[in-house]
Amino acid sequence: MSTYYKSLSTTDKLRYEEKLNFLGFCLDDDPYVINKRWSDDVTQWPDLQYGDLYTYLIETPGPYTRTSLRSFRSLEAYIFFESGWVQTTFIRHNAAKTNCILKAKVHRSQSVNEKPHEAWVGLDVCGKVECAHCTCMAGLGEVCSHVAGILFKIEACVRLEFNKVACTSMPCK
Repeated sequence: MSTYYKSLSTTDKLRYEEKLNFLGFCLDDDPYVINKRWSDDVTQWPDLQYGDLYTYLIETPGPYTRTSLRSFRSLEAYIFFESGWVQTTFIRHNAAKTNCILKAKVHRSQSVNEKPHEAWVGLDVCGKVECAHCTCMAGLGEVCSHVAGILFKIEACVRLEFNKVACTSMPCK
């Protein structure tokens, strides 16, 4: 378990565990623990479309209020991605290969010189966003700007087809 997980309250720990279990991971697979099971291979990323991103940030019921998140401010997080504040994004699939977690460090919006926040996003293999988490103050709400920055990075890579294997990298047919 990560030191971040240990610092959470009992209620927040339960929600954190629920998210990991829902994606098919356990606490041993905590995204905040660094190990060799994580890959930075973009070709493993699921096909997240802008509609999936919008649906998650705006229409998804919140974990606490169960009303629509309507996090329009998170849509401004495109600037995080555009400015290069989303660092290298790592991916890890669950054992069944049905869900994955993408994680990255994202620079803070106000204190750029301080340690970046760590955020992760859980997606299914089709690109539907299931849940997210961040170490920032708003991270427990699952729709902070750092999470949205990662989602915009994934969407841009899919739109530009960076997650596809080039035809020149495949054997002749």
